[in-house]
Amino acid sequence: MRGGLRCVRVIHGKGNGSPGREPVLKGKVRSWLVQKNEVIAFTQARAQDGGHGALIVLLKPSKATTA
Repeated sequence: MRGGLRCVRVIHGKGNGSPGREPVLKGKVRSWLVQKNEVIAFTQARAQDGGHGALIVLLKPSKATTA
């Protein structure tokens, strides 16, 4: 249940605490998002919204809001 949300920010972090300071969740989140039918598109967030540590995700309208 999304509560009618169409655009969300997913904060996965920059990976600064990971071994080699390489992001781990960033790639996993992107791989997961491309598999979801509810996701129309996603992009890296603006600097003020999290930059390299976050994604902005556009979701399809829920059936309740399109009926």
